[in-house]
Amino acid sequence: MNSTPRARFVAELGPRIQHAVLAFDFDGTLSPIVEDPALARPAAGAVATLEQLAALGARIALVTGREATTVLRLSGLAHVPGLIVSGVYGAQAWRDGRLAVVPTPPAIEQMRHRLPTLLPPGTGLWVEDKQISLVVQGRGSAAASLSTFEPLLRAEAEPLGLEVHPGRSVLEVRVPGLSKGSAVRDLLMMVDAHVLVYCGDDVGDVPAFEELRRQRAGGRLTWSVAVRSDEVPTITRHADLAVADPDELVALLREVVEAVSR
Repeated sequence: MNSTPRARFVAELGPRIQHAVLAFDFDGTLSPIVEDPALARPAAGAVATLEQLAALGARIALVTGREATTVLRLSGLAHVPGLIVSGVYGAQAWRDGRLAVVPTPPAIEQMRHRLPTLLPPGTGLWVEDKQISLVVQGRGSAAASLSTFEPLLRAEAEPLGLEVHPGRSVLEVRVPGLSKGSAVRDLLMMVDAHVLVYCGDDVGDVPAFEELRRQRAGGRLTWSVAVRSDEVPTITRHADLAVADPDELVALLREVVEAVSR
C-alpha cells in the first residue's frame, strides 16, 4: 500500500472534495515567480484544474499579500463559482463580485510619503503600493540590496507602530495583526468546511500553515502544501507535503480530480 504524503493527500481529499476549501497563495504557488510582478500568470493548466475542482464541489480561495483586484485580474479565476479572494493578508475580501476593504491607517499614509525618499539610488529597489501595505520590491539583480536596506526600513517603520516582513525578494511594511493565518481564520468564518487545504511558498505563508495545525488540533481535516523555492528552502519544514514548483502543484491537483472522477 502506497502511504506517501502525496498518496494520502489524494486519498483523503478526493472523497471529501464537496466539503473542502482549497486555499492558495498566488505568486510562487499558482504562478511562477517573475521579475516583473505585473506579468505573473497562473501555471499551465492551473485555471482549468481549479475550475474542475470547483465543479466537483470544492470551494476555491486565494489568500494573497497582493490586492484582491490585482490577483483577480492576473489569475483569470474571477468566473470560478464561489471564489473568495483574501487580499493584503485579509485586509481585503472579495466575494460574489463585491470587495470589502479595511480603511488605510494614518501610519501607512505617513510611510507612503516617506518610503520613496529612503530608497538608495542605483539599487533597482522600488515600491509597490497596496493601499493597506507597502512593499519594497527587489527582484532580480536588486534582491541583494534588500538585506542592506532592511535596518533602515525598520528604523522608520517601527516607531510608527508598523511591522516589516521579509519575503521572496521583498520587504513588506504593514500594520500589526495582518497575516495569512488571520486571513485563513476569517475565511473559515465565511465558509464552513470540514476540510481545509492551504498551499504556499513563502515565509508569509507560514502563519497559514500554523493556523492549519491549530485547526487540525480542533478536529478539522487539514493539509498544508509547500511549493519549494531556492529563496526560502526552509518552507517545506512547515508543511505536510511539498512540491517542486507551481507545475507540480497543478499535477497534484489533477490527481485529485482524476481520483474523484473515477
